[in-house]
Amino acid sequence: MDAFLKGITISIKLMLFTLLFTAAGIILYVICAAFHPSITPQTLLYASSDSIEKQIIVIDPGHGGEDGGAVGADGTLEKELNLAIAENVAHMLKYSGFHVILTREDDIMLTDGKPGKKKQADLRERLRIAEQANENILVSIHMNKFPDQRVHGLQVYYSKNQPFSQELAQAVQQTVTDTIEHDNRRPIKEATSAIYVLHNAKIPAILIECGFLSNPSDLSRLQDENYQKQLSCAISAALINCLSSQS
Repeated sequence: MDAFLKGITISIKLMLFTLLFTAAGIILYVICAAFHPSITPQTLLYASSDSIEKQIIVIDPGHGGEDGGAVGADGTLEKELNLAIAENVAHMLKYSGFHVILTREDDIMLTDGKPGKKKQADLRERLRIAEQANENILVSIHMNKFPDQRVHGLQVYYSKNQPFSQELAQAVQQTVTDTIEHDNRRPIKEATSAIYVLHNAKIPAILIECGFLSNPSDLSRLQDENYQKQLSCAISAALINCLSSQS
């Protein structure tokens, strides 16, 4: 533990030092390397300051408030894991120089809708927040569940309305496979009308199902704060790579 804390302290000092030189990619690498050794400088294509100044990334922690989302066998609520990972991703991207917006930072629904219509109103509000600027991209964070407990692994869905959405989805899926889920063979999928925010988005948008709460191994990992940070590093690295290659 002492060695780990010492490593984190050194990483933070390096991060602050590199901030002076606006090396966004190096900052992200320092953060990620502290939590997962397989993330190397080659994993990241560093974002230039010109490419990130105007880019806004909207991170959407799914569910919240009375809408708990999926529930694990031990009572773990999806909404809580969504927020934890979304906040990690947001912090890492902010350190890398991006402007980041979280659709929610507390355990709330984003609606004053009438009973029976709150869920739809909540989804509309998330989309409204995401689309309030032209340079936005939307990254929605969720957890999966399936009757067959053997089903496991992260999977990314993308909006068909913007071609760049598919590139973002593939970048996240591949980076997670390369770094922390080496046996993950799940393909990315085009969202259907069942995923409201992706089906209706006019901006590049993806939804990351981070794992299955119905799978004991996935559930255990997703509850672990260290794994949450590893996963957040992989997601952040993928987004920076993809956005940098676009600029």
